[in-house]
Amino acid sequence: MKTEEQFHIEFLQQKAQSLGLSFADYMLFLIFENLEHAQVLNPETTTAGFEPEWAQAFREQNQSGQGM
Repeated sequence: MKTEEQFHIEFLQQKAQSLGLSFADYMLFLIFENLEHAQVLNPETTTAGFEPEWAQAFREQNQSGQGM
């Protein structure tokens, strides 16, 4: 069974590939997206209760007992 970190990296690599981006380009995109939505920089933004797509997939994988 994969660790949460291994699952997250593999998920991000697959997501980048599905978008036609390199892993590095996708990481830059995510960094800038996070900055754009950061409450410190943008106080009117709220993300309480938001579960990232990878976290949801990891939780579902563990519930079903399957690997990716």
